Amino acid sequence: TFNFDTLLLKAGIFPYIIYLNSMEDDWTADVIRQIDVVVCVGSHEDWLGFLGKYKLGNPLGLIVAINKEIPSYMTEGDLLLQGDAQELLPRLAEMVIEN
Repeated sequence: TFNFDTLLLKAGIFPYIIYLNSMEDDWTADVIRQIDVVVCVGSHEDWLGFLGKYKLGNPLGLIVAINKEIPSYMTEGDLLLQGDAQELLPRLAEMVIEN
């Protein structure tokens, strides 16, 4: 997450946060190859260039976007869950919990 507004932290959720000034240090080619899936919620652009770097370093990696519109960063083979994240995420959580 880019988490610019820190609302996730205020809600008690502590995701992996990508900081612009440490992106080059954290995201080496070895690290990128180990990531199978990147989930992007509500982001319609690749603001920091991470997703482009991810696809170059891991062509088989999958991007799953949860968004109202088709994001500009999506490529063939990526998945889009189209709709409002505030509605979709609770439903997805229920499905995961049930299974």
